[in-house]
Amino acid sequence: MLKKLRVLFQITGMNALFANINPIFTTIYTSFREKIAQCYDFTLDKVGMDIQSYSIWNDYIHFLRNVEAVGSYAENQRITAVRKVYQRGVITPMLNIEQLWKDYIAYESSINPMIAEKMQQVG
Repeated sequence: MLKKLRVLFQITGMNALFANINPIFTTIYTSFREKIAQCYDFTLDKVGMDIQSYSIWNDYIHFLRNVEAVGSYAENQRITAVRKVYQRGVITPMLNIEQLWKDYIAYESSINPMIAEKMQQVG
């Protein structure tokens, strides 16, 4: 989202304004993402064990995978957060758990193929 905003300011010639707004927007946007993640965690704590909770798990994972991560530290945090939700989800009895497992394997394949291969041997 910040990239889109930066491009918009470049197109309109308002780069100086972006330089002033960027730290404020980044703080608000980061806080907003954290609140959404907290809402998902709260929801999964309350209804994550429901047999039809797959869509919530899937939505949360999709949200986390699309969080913009700048730098290797932030990228590693995002990967860890996504893995935690997948690992929590695949041990939860629900409809479509097989799809969640396949998605997890595909995700790991894109991150670390060796881990994905070992997971397939176990699973």
